[in-house]
Amino acid sequence: YQIIYHSNFGTPILEEGARFLAPMSSISPFNDYAKSGLKTWQTYQGPTKDFDEMVFNIQPLADENHQTLAAVVNKAGDKGASIQFDTRQLPVLTLWKNTDTVK
Repeated sequence: YQIIYHSNFGTPILEEGARFLAPMSSISPFNDYAKSGLKTWQTYQGPTKDFDEMVFNIQPLADENHQTLAAVVNKAGDKGASIQFDTRQLPVLTLWKNTDTVK
């Protein structure tokens, strides 16, 4: 079985310098293109014309109750969104980055 929870974010959260935050034990790129983005995987670029998506698979860390939290926050850290989940139910988190322009 596969469960998908999908969230998309844009401005004012997703902007140049926005960050993805989550405790994790490992991260792996989905493909060779995403591998090229491993050094900066947690930080978002501003809108980038013709940016191709990058996908990363994350093994989250959890507390003693198997709870964890993942968030995306803007550059200033004063706006964001988070999700809390049980790693027994969702053992892998996939981060899909696409900062292509709207037009």
